[in-house]
Amino acid sequence: MGSDNHVVQVDTKPMQAPLILERLKALRGELGMLGEELINLLRNAGVATHAESGSVTKKNSEWLI
Repeated sequence: MGSDNHVVQVDTKPMQAPLILERLKALRGELGMLGEELINLLRNAGVATHAESGSVTKKNSEWLI
């Protein structure tokens, strides 16, 4: 897939982007290349999962499972 210079702006609440990224990562096998592209777009926009950012404790992350 070529490197296109598209600007993507997602208007979500700040807490939704990491959750969307986590769910995309969980479904990446089923989503295939589309999932990988969406994950890359979010990462390039500076989004990190809660686990990657270290902002979620075990007690607070139980709802993510």
